[in-house]
Amino acid sequence: MQRIIGLTGGIATGKTTVSNYLKSNYNLPVFDADVYAREAVEVGSPILDAIASRYGSSILARDRSLNRRKLGEIIFNSPSDRQWLEQQIHPYVRQRFSEAIEKTNTEAIAARNGGDPPKPPLKTPSASLPPLAKACPERSRRGGVWGGSSATTFDHTEAIAARNGGDRGLVSEEQNWPEGQHTQGQSQSIALPTLVLVIPLLFEANLTHLPTEIWVAYCPRQLQLERLMARNNLSLEQARSRIDSQMDIEEKAARADVVLDNSSTREGLLEQVDESFEFLA
Repeated sequence: MQRIIGLTGGIATGKTTVSNYLKSNYNLPVFDADVYAREAVEVGSPILDAIASRYGSSILARDRSLNRRKLGEIIFNSPSDRQWLEQQIHPYVRQRFSEAIEKTNTEAIAARNGGDPPKPPLKTPSASLPPLAKACPERSRRGGVWGGSSATTFDHTEAIAARNGGDRGLVSEEQNWPEGQHTQGQSQSIALPTLVLVIPLLFEANLTHLPTEIWVAYCPRQLQLERLMARNNLSLEQARSRIDSQMDIEEKAARADVVLDNSSTREGLLEQVDESFEFLA
């Protein structure tokens, strides 16, 4: 089964540090919602035209690109404007994630088949599917992986199904099998690459169906405020408005499969990443 890590957290809690490390140290494909959101409002895009129509040409810079600072002043102080903007951008981001996952997996299957395109899928016999674990292991809320001795037997496909009310989402019972490797009662699938989806608004945008496990980069709110003010040169009021525009970091941590505590050193954070990645592999 394919492993898809959904990395989220709050503003200035360490998501970029974690995603960069997963990419450089483990050579994982990383897809970032912020990158897609910037694509969505490029010059000439329908979404940028809609933004300019709503707020006027003053929302644009001299080169006709989006004045992000001016838009930020609006949406971080107006929930209704923020909701409108998200309704424009989120569908585009969802589509780009789906395209990226499909493209990556198609290329992996083609490489396994010697460069040939994927063969038509064959239905995996339902009897070969692993049963849902009788009980989901207790999960620690700070600094690492799920607790419980049975954690390594947790079925990520069932995790997606549980989040989707029975829908397995992007992970399907149908797989592409190399010729001669699929027989009745034998479930030997092509190994698809582990992916990382960086989605700051994973919970807020209802994108929890995409990953098979959810990682939250965490630090206490006061430390988050201090880091955001220093990083973006913001006042206390500006930093608070940006943090308050997202779900509370404590609630995100409570919903996570893995919580990475970034309240200490970078080295300590990356040690937790290694532990979580290897333990849940």
